[in-house]
Amino acid sequence: MIAGRPSGERGFTLVELLIGMMLTGIIISFIFLVSGKMSTAYFGQSQVSEVQETLRTTRAAIAADVRQAGFFMSDGFRTAAFGDTAALVRPLQVVNDADGAGPDLLRVYYADASAASRVISVDPLARAFADVDSADAFVAGDVVVLVNSAIAGPAAGVVGVITYAACVVKVTSIAAGTPDRLHFSGGGSGAPYNASGNPQCTEVAAATFNEAPRPDTVVYRFIGRSYRIDPDRRELGVLQGSPTGEMVDDDWTDLALGVTTLQVASRYAEAGDAADLDGDGDPELDWYSSDGQEVTDPSGERPADAILTEMRISIEARTQRGTRSVATAHSASLIDVDATDHNPIGDWAGVQLAGVADAARPDGYAGNHIYRSADVLIDLRNLGDRK
Repeated sequence: MIAGRPSGERGFTLVELLIGMMLTGIIISFIFLVSGKMSTAYFGQSQVSEVQETLRTTRAAIAADVRQAGFFMSDGFRTAAFGDTAALVRPLQVVNDADGAGPDLLRVYYADASAASRVISVDPLARAFADVDSADAFVAGDVVVLVNSAIAGPAAGVVGVITYAACVVKVTSIAAGTPDRLHFSGGGSGAPYNASGNPQCTEVAAATFNEAPRPDTVVYRFIGRSYRIDPDRRELGVLQGSPTGEMVDDDWTDLALGVTTLQVASRYAEAGDAADLDGDGDPELDWYSSDGQEVTDPSGERPADAILTEMRISIEARTQRGTRSVATAHSASLIDVDATDHNPIGDWAGVQLAGVADAARPDGYAGNHIYRSADVLIDLRNLGDRK
């Protein structure tokens, strides 16, 4: 006897099976849709995190150097590296709109007090060596700055101002003894910092000789840095640094990708000046955001004895890969349009991106990307004691 199907029990009909398959497909499609959106959001957020990290690290590196600018050499220094041993090189320099496309270039120089020694004497004729208390902090090949400080004043009740005579040379060899001797031979391994007779050190050598037996001269390790956006690879946004402050030709090193602009604004103290250029109510403190902040002010607006007291550095960066999420419609506007030449931000108006074809955008702004910017305000205390 064949058992029959239990009473009331039956299988799925074709219609029920099709409906079940349709519902399953809808659920699976919904899961994939949500998963795709979550993946896109995560991808976009991870790119933004990369941009933020780029901004943090580059801003910290540049700011650390700028805060030290002019340390023990606020009056500047002389060197053979730039070809003119008589020229005074300022310790902090801005080249506005350096490549003609927006980004600024920044040069920073200072003495590194972690490597220092008191100078006993300097070769007064050829300036080819300096005798020091100890050469333990130095090695052959170090670039150093010899600094002699002096007190100007006081006169008529005015407190004296510390000024510095400084020259930069390269240590070509070290002779141990009592005292130790640092050699600065011209040419050869001393290039490009040293010259025959090192005339850039004439002032320091004379001051050291005149202050014997205990001169007020110290030798420090010298630091030079420059920062720019590579003008030949603007499409990649390559932030570069020169580890010598451009004192050695073509030594630019890549530091970061996706950095689209570097903007600088500088504030000067102008004692006795009556022109309130930035409109802040204080004519003796003015911001310069374009060419006027360069070492030589082409506009002639800045007084010759103005002292650089503050600097704001702004950096903009973008995601390195195109984004599928909402892209930035307009890049950072680092400017005050009502005071383009005198504001505490910069002179970069940014770029309209939404609705503008790639071919109509400046180099470095093609494609759909997310842009972020960051800035830092720096008090330049090491420059405030200059005459």
